[in-house]
Amino acid sequence: MRPEGQPSGVIQKAVSSPYSRIRDVLAISEFSNGPAPRQDQCTTESSAPSPDSKTDPIRVAVAGLGTVGAALVRAIEDDPRFELTAVLVRDPARARAVKPKIAPITDAAAFAASEADIFVDALSSDEVGLAVSRAVLARGKSLASASKRVIDAEYVALAQLARDHGAQLRFSAAVGGGAPVLETVAEARSAGNIARIDAVLNGTLNYLLHEIERGTDFQSALETAQAAGLAEADPTNDLSGADATAKSRIVAAEAFGHAPDDYPVMVEPLTPARAAEIAASGVRYVQACVIKPTCATVSLVPADGFAGDVPDGEGNVATIALEGGQRFSCHGPGAGGEPTAEAIMGDLRAIAAELAR
Repeated sequence: MRPEGQPSGVIQKAVSSPYSRIRDVLAISEFSNGPAPRQDQCTTESSAPSPDSKTDPIRVAVAGLGTVGAALVRAIEDDPRFELTAVLVRDPARARAVKPKIAPITDAAAFAASEADIFVDALSSDEVGLAVSRAVLARGKSLASASKRVIDAEYVALAQLARDHGAQLRFSAAVGGGAPVLETVAEARSAGNIARIDAVLNGTLNYLLHEIERGTDFQSALETAQAAGLAEADPTNDLSGADATAKSRIVAAEAFGHAPDDYPVMVEPLTPARAAEIAASGVRYVQACVIKPTCATVSLVPADGFAGDVPDGEGNVATIALEGGQRFSCHGPGAGGEPTAEAIMGDLRAIAAELAR
């Protein structure tokens, strides 16, 4: 996340901004989605203290045990700084990639009322995820969310709820997967006004477009992505551009202070017909998200016309330009359970550091 042409600085936890009341809610209350340390992609060092290994572990409750939740449970159980205290699932009899050391809970209300220091939303159900998020924040419990749709739809309300009850709300995993996009936005914002952001924010689409360029037909590429856990069984949100739209709105909220539902995004879907046109061109394409203060576009463009670096496979990337010309960038894997789980772990470490203060 090093600013291009400038020495690296220290990432701050919360950053003030001249923009709207939305940003003020997040910054003043000290639980904005400021940067959390990511060991692989960050080029700056965090001054936030780590949890003291001699103290009791931080109790974590995880809602969801799908691809992301399973990877996260493994990471939590392997980290002595954290203790897994509850897991919420819909069907406890379902075969899963991991078996937690504790019995899962099937009642969302009981889960939200359980004893934990930090709750995680890694659910595929937006309705249940939102209910859990509201309930735990209202209790004054901190939340790390991987749900881009819930954050996109309820950004302002959840931030205000966290502020009112003295909780922390973080959602690095909702955008960028293993690429620290929101952390880089926070760092750039601390250096000046952001003019525009050029990003690849959907790892699934980037993987598909990369495979199409390599000669793989669209349906085969999609099936391979699904088998690898890079695409959902129902890929509609990825192919329609809804996923990239939600992420673009969250990025715009963090960068410019807009409420996501007030921010227009023009989007181009990837249809089988469009995929065939791209394949026939023989040119590498990317799904480019161009995010500006007034609006964003999500479109399929030749890679040589994209302003940022072009990631391979399921990679994500963001290049942030300030009004004064300074540029910040980040990259990382953008799809799959492990990268998203690591993003959540970064949020857990950041929240734990604040709890330890």
